[in-house]
Amino acid sequence: MRALRPAAKVAASAPLRATLTLGLILGGGRGAATMAAPTRFAYLHGFLAAPDAPDALALRTAFRERYDAHLELLDLNDEKGVTLEIPLALARVRDFVERGGDGGVVLLGRSYGAYVAAAAAAELGDRVEGLLLLCPAFDMYGRWASGASAAIGPADLAAWEAAGHRDFMRRGEAMRVPYAFAAAARDWPAFPAPPPRCTIGVLAGLRDDIVPPETVVEYAQREEVRERC
Repeated sequence: MRALRPAAKVAASAPLRATLTLGLILGGGRGAATMAAPTRFAYLHGFLAAPDAPDALALRTAFRERYDAHLELLDLNDEKGVTLEIPLALARVRDFVERGGDGGVVLLGRSYGAYVAAAAAAELGDRVEGLLLLCPAFDMYGRWASGASAAIGPADLAAWEAAGHRDFMRRGEAMRVPYAFAAAARDWPAFPAPPPRCTIGVLAGLRDDIVPPETVVEYAQREEVRERC
């Protein structure tokens, strides 16, 4: 895996880095005119983010300018803006893929959205032609339970389970997330296995204390991933 960068640098130029890395996935930065016509592209936002967040909109703009193609911004939240647990988020991705008929898709995801993208590729097989994973939140429950994440520790996880919900702050507003979100992260594979012909690109931060780079490296070094990452 070649694309590990300091977190500050990734944050400063994430849309550009993402589109350049996508060029490697598509074959040396070729333009949309040379791509297979049925291929569609979708971006999956992170935990308690939104499809119309500034970073998502900037990525879509950079994508359009570089490839002259549309990047669909999928919504992984419920009607209250709370991020859906893995099975429900996967249903949103599945619906997007199925609406395209027999054509393939390339999925871009950030943090939790990157995990969902990888899980969708594992489920949908050859329908997913490529993955671009930005700081992918692999092994969420394991990191929380072990204390490897600065976001949630073992005591926080136990309190979340006991209460049945946990409040997270988003732009000054408390968002109540049910424990079902954590339970799904516990029950689903920590590192979803991609389909055989899926090309994978990964961007991660070396100083990321939410998704430690060691977690991303562990994914990239897995036998089913390393030849395509």
